[in-house]
Amino acid sequence: MPNVQLFSGSNHLGNKASPPFNFTNNNLAAGNYSFTAKAFANSGLSSTSAPVAIFVETNAFLSAPRRATNGLFQLTVTGIAGQTYILQASSNCTAWIPLATNSAPANTFLFTDPASTQFQNRFYRTRQNL
Repeated sequence: MPNVQLFSGSNHLGNKASPPFNFTNNNLAAGNYSFTAKAFANSGLSSTSAPVAIFVETNAFLSAPRRATNGLFQLTVTGIAGQTYILQASSNCTAWIPLATNSAPANTFLFTDPASTQFQNRFYRTRQNL
């Protein structure tokens, strides 16, 4: 009997023994995933699909604001390693300018604003770059 198995990395997610060979995976945590399907024929032969990479997005959040010893403003960015985030700044919360587009090197990393000493007030936000 034909059978299709779905995997996330090496984790087996389920089987389908008859068409349609579709799968639903709900409530995935934010992160990067690689899915494959392995099909088995009645003859016993099998074949594995090429991996399909997806990511479940999440916005990064900013924390631990502080002034470094050189006077520059620093903050901690927490997101998902490998995903791309745009860090923006504003002096009035209306006009936002991009400061950096980062592929997060880790789930948590430090950002330093090199222009922060030029502003009396500066606001920051981040969003995922799609």
